[in-house]
Amino acid sequence: MTVLCVDDEVLLLKVLKRAVLQSPDVTEAICFDDEIDALSWAATHDFDAAFLDIQLHEMDGIELARELLRLHPDSGIVFCTGHRSYAIDVLGLHWDSGYLVKPIDAESVQREIDHIKAVRQNKDCLITVCCYGGFEAYDRNGNPLRFKRKRAKELLALLIDRNGISMTAKEVCAVMFADDGVMEQKNMDYFYKLYYELMRVLTESGAQAVIQKNGVSYYADMSCVNFDNTNKDTKSYLEEYSWV
Repeated sequence: MTVLCVDDEVLLLKVLKRAVLQSPDVTEAICFDDEIDALSWAATHDFDAAFLDIQLHEMDGIELARELLRLHPDSGIVFCTGHRSYAIDVLGLHWDSGYLVKPIDAESVQREIDHIKAVRQNKDCLITVCCYGGFEAYDRNGNPLRFKRKRAKELLALLIDRNGISMTAKEVCAVMFADDGVMEQKNMDYFYKLYYELMRVLTESGAQAVIQKNGVSYYADMSCVNFDNTNKDTKSYLEEYSWV
């Protein structure tokens, strides 16, 4: 990860650079004590994140951030200042920006870098799922996926649990309905209803690529799925499903 650092105070810029370079995610820190020089560099170079002082020279850090995002819309922005009053201005921006109060330390820098990485990962994924406690799935905007049939949601959980391994409809029925063959046709018909319901919900969210079909088998494309492990230490994995 390449990080751009801008602060008009040279000593504080050195402190910021030292803290940034302590992150194992950072390969280089490009530093400027003048925002115009930083903007000129950014016009011809790529970077992943920018840590910006708010009080600069000809333009402030917020104005600089607008210009940097115009050049690199996917870059992460973190504002660094000794004045907490600027937090209101930052929070009013329509960016997923971070805010650090000086003095800057390596631990706070790493938290912001971890957040930038998580946001970037979420942008690449089509859905986010929480598997600890009650199973939940969300679209790219954080809205929960709504299912008319609870077992369609369970089908999504099962395919994600299989971690990309394909399953035939008969195999799904054997797991979800404990199908021993006695009610095979009835359960197969129900499976297809659940599958079409699942695909309807995913398609409405632009996430239809999450579930793939290969001949008579079905599987989850795990590259499209992001995991929220918030409750991992306090809740059981997919606790509502007996087949786990």
